[in-house]
Amino acid sequence: MTSKYLKSRKSTGSLSVGFDVREHAALEARTIAMRQALGRLHCAKV
Repeated sequence: MTSKYLKSRKSTGSLSVGFDVREHAALEARTIAMRQALGRLHCAKV
């Protein structure tokens, strides 16, 4: 997911930096939330 995002970001260059930053922040938040959820699931299993 992240590598695909980075690749697409590289291809667009810095044409829409403001949008990229916002998009990246949203992606980061989603990734962190997913990691926390997975961590909770893992703890519940153990």
